[in-house]
Amino acid sequence: AWSMRSGGTSSSTLKGLDFVQLAQQYGRQSTAHDLRGIACTLSDQPCLYGQHGKDAILRFMHTFRVEHPNVCWRFLSFEPLAQAPEQVNKDDEESRTVVMRFERYWTDAAGTTSYKVSASERLQFTPEGRLHRVGYCQRVSEPVAVAGYPQGVEPVPFQQ
Repeated sequence: AWSMRSGGTSSSTLKGLDFVQLAQQYGRQSTAHDLRGIACTLSDQPCLYGQHGKDAILRFMHTFRVEHPNVCWRFLSFEPLAQAPEQVNKDDEESRTVVMRFERYWTDAAGTTSYKVSASERLQFTPEGRLHRVGYCQRVSEPVAVAGYPQGVEPVPFQQ
């Protein structure tokens, strides 16, 4: 069972670029397979990748890591969706949305073949800084077999 500790960021500390920092934190947690940490950053009614609710999302993330051994991400950019992040209005969903571009790597079950896909996701946060919605704005590309992980990208073993 997953522990749903409270956590997150106080709305009084949020500024325009903090949403980018929150998205980067989510990226680090994903790469480290920190599902408990991700659980603490989710809103009360999150929807990620078509999964609704914390328990469904965490089951999905767990299954994904089991099915994609040695999965890890190489983040290419984190960009605010709003054109002028210094003028962020926390009540505006667009101002609380970050576009994350990435490449994802993993191996087959035997660990003999590495694969890569690329995509872009929109991460939408609540005014309090909790992750509320994640969906693709550029669909995941078809997997391509690659010679291995790029330099500087090291998979972290997933501890079930």
